[in-house]
Amino acid sequence: MDMEGKRAKPRKNPANNTTKLPVVSVIIVNYYVEKELFACLLSLKNAKTTLPIEIIVVDNDEEKSLEKSLNKNFPSVLYVPTPKNIGFGAGNNLGAKKAKGKYLFFLNPDTKVFPKTIESLVTFFDKHTNAGIVAPIMVDEKNNPFPLQGSGELTPLTAIVAYTFLHKLSPNNPISKHYWLTGWDKKSVKQTQSVPGSSFLIKRTVFEHMGGFDENFFLYFEEQDLGKRITKLGLYLYTIPQAHVYHAVGKSMEKSTKQVSEFFERSRFYYFKKYFGLIPALCTEFFLRLRKNDLLFLGILVLGIFLRFFHKQDNFYFDGEIGDNLLAIKNYYYSGTIPLIGPPTSHPWLYFGPLFYWLYGPILILSRFNPLSYGYFGTTFSCAVIFANYLVIKKIFSNSAALISSYLIAISPLFLDFAKNSRFFTLIPFIVYPFLFVLFRIATKKSKAYFLLGLFLGIMLNFHYTPLMLVPFIISIFLLNKILPGKKEIVKFLAGFFIPLSPFFLYDGLHGFFMTRNLVLWIPYRILGFLGVYHKNTLSGSVLQENTLSFSNFFSTSFFHSTNPVAGYIVLAALLTGFFFVIKKTAKTNRFPLFFIFLWGLWGLAAIFVHGNPPSHYFVPILSFPIILGSLILGAFWRKPMGKVFVLALLCLFTSINFTFFFSDSWFYEYRVNFGSYANQQKIAQKIVADAKGKSFMLNRVGYNDEFDKNYAQNYIYLLWLYGNEPKNYAYRLYAIYEFPSRPPQKLAPGEITFYNLPNLAIIRKDL
Repeated sequence: MDMEGKRAKPRKNPANNTTKLPVVSVIIVNYYVEKELFACLLSLKNAKTTLPIEIIVVDNDEEKSLEKSLNKNFPSVLYVPTPKNIGFGAGNNLGAKKAKGKYLFFLNPDTKVFPKTIESLVTFFDKHTNAGIVAPIMVDEKNNPFPLQGSGELTPLTAIVAYTFLHKLSPNNPISKHYWLTGWDKKSVKQTQSVPGSSFLIKRTVFEHMGGFDENFFLYFEEQDLGKRITKLGLYLYTIPQAHVYHAVGKSMEKSTKQVSEFFERSRFYYFKKYFGLIPALCTEFFLRLRKNDLLFLGILVLGIFLRFFHKQDNFYFDGEIGDNLLAIKNYYYSGTIPLIGPPTSHPWLYFGPLFYWLYGPILILSRFNPLSYGYFGTTFSCAVIFANYLVIKKIFSNSAALISSYLIAISPLFLDFAKNSRFFTLIPFIVYPFLFVLFRIATKKSKAYFLLGLFLGIMLNFHYTPLMLVPFIISIFLLNKILPGKKEIVKFLAGFFIPLSPFFLYDGLHGFFMTRNLVLWIPYRILGFLGVYHKNTLSGSVLQENTLSFSNFFSTSFFHSTNPVAGYIVLAALLTGFFFVIKKTAKTNRFPLFFIFLWGLWGLAAIFVHGNPPSHYFVPILSFPIILGSLILGAFWRKPMGKVFVLALLCLFTSINFTFFFSDSWFYEYRVNFGSYANQQKIAQKIVADAKGKSFMLNRVGYNDEFDKNYAQNYIYLLWLYGNEPKNYAYRLYAIYEFPSRPPQKLAPGEITFYNLPNLAIIRKDL
């Protein structure tokens, strides 16, 4: 069979039983709606059109079962099969190639044509030489016109207003009214920018001159495209009330509803890209694809960004460790060396990987070595955590859990504290989300992305070694789901793991793998010490007290600001009780995601507990664990009667407590009373440089952590270098900075001068 159609003798007109050459060629593209198609063909027959017409049916069905019944019931109809479903536009183009009429009448199969409709359309064409397309009024089963009959011009601005929630908020806004033609009474002729694609008449010469339908539109937005191309030819589009066509909206797409949304969005994007360019198309699609939950999340994200960047410059926490990082990057840059290791750990024999220096180094250089870029870099990743949380929790759990957890992270004092400090290990809470997502997909046998699993773990270990606690978590998940990776999977995991750590291992290999050996021995060393094999972090009353206080602070500050340890115990008890309640109410087949999150937090807490007296940054691999667990519990309550009231009341309580704390002298306005602020550090460095007048000097610092290398004054050393006079190891002048809570000596030694003095802050100069 000829797949482009079969034509024998000129067929009789089904309307008037003649064999004249057709004036109008009716083209119908069918896709699995035989019943509606036959009703449409019957309406054409019953319309008894006085003009010679031909009817062409293009069959987009994959099964091609239509031809036999069509020949039996409507033998005069020209049947044109396609090799597959080629789309609406391409199907109509194929039908148009077979057409002989002066006019082409494109018709959907789920329509019915009223008597005199075709004659009215042709008559209007004959009387209006400027007409490019003429369409009938589309009506429902009661012969009432549909509210929407064509439209105005579709632009990015029009789409953003008329296709989104903005239209629902204000349906009578001028942009929507102009686009949707809401002032038209449907009783008069209307000139439009597009007509309904389900039924319209066009001259065949004009259609061929335009090149037919743009086949890049598989379905939808063909009418907007035709409208713009017709207008460019200097012709107009009209909808006339003298002609009526019934349309059973959506019937022609019921067999492929899963793909409808995809077709619609793809065609819409192509339309905007074709006429307005890629960037406007991307921006327009971003707004158009926003749903209610997405808009709520955008509000949460904006709030989180605001809280993290508000007074960032005033509250930038610039200490000796950050100064040491910046000095290292500066030295690597000026020596022309590529770093193979990163920042030092608290152990003098161990360093992290260099990935942080590689990521942040170019930013520091481009910012002309401005220390504030360090704060903005870390804070940006802190904001990205909110975004990553929303995407991953929505995929693993639900929209409600994703929104609640994202909001709690946005206002969490713990997360804001990490954003405020902006240390390099703040990248770990962001990277842990794709790690969890990939592991969950592997565990549920929906993916075999072992390379990515290893890659994300290796990346995290560049920023801190606490993500090693995730290794037993991975093993436990595999055991729980009875997953036994093969050799290929193990090789892929190890390849992903070693790639981001390869510079570290290269450096360590050149030094006899000293760090690797010590790190491997350090892990059992800490475990055996905890078990009492020898005295090191052995479990005791004091260690237990330190751990419980640290855990209490972790759980309480995840949700609200509190310095009372009891608050943390209450939060932990509530989370455990709520978790077991949710487990009990969840079907056994749906419990794995809950166990997945619980094991993640359990292994992390166990590892931290064994370490003993952990600082807050040791929690970074499980930083969002309490909040995610809490959001799952609150999400379960959300679905209960009065549950929404309870959840909203609790979120309002957390918000009230936290905002009262944030907007106080203890947080955003701390710089008013904090004499160790970044602004004061700048003043100190500038005064020392001005006082030294280009001469060499040494620097000393007395204050918190001054027992560490260089008296923990690397922040001042960096600023002094930045302002033009970096301190030396040997010189005849010494500047000593006394920071809170240290106090300068009450009695100065001979040769000492206090030339800058504030409460709890002073600089003493001494000439040696």
